[in-house]
Amino acid sequence: MGRALVGGVATEFVPTHREQNETPILMNLGMVVPVSAEDLVAAMWDGTTYMSQDELADTLTDTAYLRQLVVENLFALGGNGVEAARIALAAVEPGSWDAQRADMIRPAVTELAAAHSAARRARSTLRVPHPRTTPEVTR
Repeated sequence: MGRALVGGVATEFVPTHREQNETPILMNLGMVVPVSAEDLVAAMWDGTTYMSQDELADTLTDTAYLRQLVVENLFALGGNGVEAARIALAAVEPGSWDAQRADMIRPAVTELAAAHSAARRARSTLRVPHPRTTPEVTR
C-alpha cells in the first residue's frame, strides 16, 4: 500500500505499478507534489469517466474513498497525464456529461482544499510540527 496526506489526512492507496506485482519492494519513495484545484479536478475527472451520474454522486459523498481516488489518479496519470486531462477537460462541450461530471467534482475538490487549510491552521495554532519536519523524519 502507498500512503499519502490528502487535505492533511493520512490516506492509503494502491500504487498502480504495484497492482499484481510480486517483485520485492526495494525502498519507499516520499515526495511533496504541489497541485492546484484544476489539477485535482482534472485527475478526478479523468478517473471517473466510467462512472454514471449516480455512481459519481455516491463517490463524492465518501470522503475517505475520494481522497484515495485523488491519490491513485494523480499517481497513475503522472504530471503529463494530469496536463493532458486538463487540456481535454478544457475542450469538453458545455452541457455534456463530461462537463456535468467536472461540475460535480469541483465542490468536492473545494472541500478537500478546505480540510487541508484547516489542518494547517490547527497545526499552527497548536504549534504541532508538521510530520515532515519532526526529528525522526529529518534524520
